[in-house]
Amino acid sequence: MSLKSKIYKGFKNFANSKASRNSDFGSRIFIYHNVGDGQVDAFEKQMVILKSEFDGFVNVTEFVKLVQDGLLNSKKIACITFDDGFYDVYKNAKPILDKLNISATIFLNQMLYELTNEHPEKLEGFVNDKFPRLSRSHQNLRGLTAVQLKEFIEDDYEIGGHTYSHVSVSKIKGSLFEQEITNQRQFLKDNFGYVIKSFAYPYGRKKDIPSWGAKILKNCGYTSGFTGISQDISKFERINQFEFPRTSVSLNISEQEFRNLIKGSADILDKLTRQYK
Repeated sequence: MSLKSKIYKGFKNFANSKASRNSDFGSRIFIYHNVGDGQVDAFEKQMVILKSEFDGFVNVTEFVKLVQDGLLNSKKIACITFDDGFYDVYKNAKPILDKLNISATIFLNQMLYELTNEHPEKLEGFVNDKFPRLSRSHQNLRGLTAVQLKEFIEDDYEIGGHTYSHVSVSKIKGSLFEQEITNQRQFLKDNFGYVIKSFAYPYGRKKDIPSWGAKILKNCGYTSGFTGISQDISKFERINQFEFPRTSVSLNISEQEFRNLIKGSADILDKLTRQYK
């Protein structure tokens, strides 16, 4: 194990230990990517825990409105998000969410969608390039079909933007970012009659979020933006509506580790690794 890995492991152990002693926590937005065939029970267990710990569930646009109206001060609200729009979310997560009456938001990567539906022969290379860790742990990754995406929309799941090419926004020019998010909004409107309001930054770490991103999102008609930096909403004195925090979740962690996430272990870890601006 490298020195860097040892330090990170030490930070993670410290964060879990400290969070386990927290007696209070607030509203939180969670990030998932996949729910593999062997992870269905783990996902359902996590959703049942969230149902018992939080007062309710909303999509991200509803969450933003609650924050802006100051209505999260007395309630603990959870928000479930899925980045990219993989097929196994439809196959394995949606039936559980529907059964438990939990709303969620899908941040759609348009290239994943297009390759799945139009150029499946190019899909494996794209997935291996953009999602190397996921491709090592999940086989036959693919996006949603048009029918599946339409079903999500008809069942009142929110669809958000996640760029066309799944690129770190900081690595491209503002003009290209504007083109990608404008085209994605137009694509959903033309093909599904759906207007995207929310956006999640690919990768979502501090280095992936340029200072100019919020202005372009606002100018292109988006009303909110979301990162992959973890923080309890109640800890914010002032929230940038285009940089809402989200907490990433693994389905390979123990129940205690998941409860620690709810209590802020990832917040502590992100602070230790200097993700906060």
